[in-house]
Amino acid sequence: MKADMHVHSHYSDGADSIDDVLAQAKEAGITHISFVDHDTIASLREAREKGAQYGITIISGIEISAFDFKRNRKVHVLGFRYDEQAVHLQALCDGILARRQSHSLWQIRRLRESGIDVDEAAIAESAKPSNTIYKQHIMEQITDAPYDSKDYQSLYRSLFKGDGPLQGH
Repeated sequence: MKADMHVHSHYSDGADSIDDVLAQAKEAGITHISFVDHDTIASLREAREKGAQYGITIISGIEISAFDFKRNRKVHVLGFRYDEQAVHLQALCDGILARRQSHSLWQIRRLRESGIDVDEAAIAESAKPSNTIYKQHIMEQITDAPYDSKDYQSLYRSLFKGDGPLQGH
């Protein structure tokens, strides 16, 4: 058994489709995989269907955004092997996603106010199949630099981290 238990897809902030991830996993000899998209279980059904086609076992997973009040910082909580219906998990995530979307729209407005030309409709389109805009979707509009490049990482930190203009709200 060879597993990858922390993979994101384009259902949240990942760049690749379920098919693309599974094709790469198959090539790497992965036998078990868990898509832990941020605050959503939307990818599970497609992942299970396509996982069977690739001969890869799909383990239900999620990465929930949370806040550690003791340490005063954002954290992520991983969960695995939930029921496919997961109505309570979905209810929890609906609120988180609504707050994320509101914050992302605020970030887009801040960018426009600071003179950076971004197109909200284009960003929303690039986020699909997710109905929620993530920071990575905003970054796609303002830089062509690869995610793992120094230029991308520097811009990302200057905007979204510390006292960056898109951090608060």
